[in-house]
Amino acid sequence: MLDNGGFWYDNSSPCAGKLIVQHKGEKKLLSAESTVWDLKHASVVCRQLGCGEAISTKSINLSRKESMWRFFSDCDGSESVLMECGTAKEWISSSYVEVACTG
Repeated sequence: MLDNGGFWYDNSSPCAGKLIVQHKGEKKLLSAESTVWDLKHASVVCRQLGCGEAISTKSINLSRKESMWRFFSDCDGSESVLMECGTAKEWISSSYVEVACTG
């Protein structure tokens, strides 16, 4: 577990799955409605987790809305920790982010 970072909640691989962020002491999924979430953001997460480079990232829809973190960012992809380039805000969403890394 990384402070103000992320970890995977997926049994298939330690470096792929749902992105859950711990922020302000709470663990929540990262909303896919987050500021232009793309491979450069996923690259920061993979680097932070020691999981190599990002291979893919995608949005997964849920059948209901739930409390998540929405990430507001100005990441350029070179950061070593996700929260270096943005901030998270509590958000109600029905889609979350999945990331897959090479590691």
